[in-house]
Amino acid sequence: MNMYETIKAAVTTRQAAESFGLTVDKYGMALCPFHNDHHPSLKLDKRYYCFACGESGDVIDFTAKFFGISVHSAAIKLARDFGIDPRSPTEVNIPVLDAEPFREEELPCIFSLSRNLQQYRRWMLEFAPEDPNEPYDDRFVEACRNLSHTEYLLDCALEAGCAA
Repeated sequence: MNMYETIKAAVTTRQAAESFGLTVDKYGMALCPFHNDHHPSLKLDKRYYCFACGESGDVIDFTAKFFGISVHSAAIKLARDFGIDPRSPTEVNIPVLDAEPFREEELPCIFSLSRNLQQYRRWMLEFAPEDPNEPYDDRFVEACRNLSHTEYLLDCALEAGCAA
């Protein structure tokens, strides 16, 4: 299990949001911090989804967006805030670093993967068929096929940059 999987397994988005000061009602709803929300439209559970602005993701995505930091920095923050050792048993001798030690040539790859991931998430919401019997939009099909693999590749790229 890599650092990201460890954190996602240990902390829900709701727990993180409450620790950041958001008030979550008994139904798991809160005012969305990503737009000017007057009525709770943000559903918080293991993942999060805003019914008004469409923002969605996991606990690490939420933390990164909430604080305006990178995904890697968000994972480190969550690990520290919740007392989680983000290292897997095979990484015991690798220190947890504050700075993002990515080499210059790795950044375009990480940026591209992040952009693709956001696109796939948007397509999953925008182009999901309302009726399962209607033909699927090609963008929805592409997102379904590539979303989890792109998340995996981004996690690998971030882990490789941290180990450098």
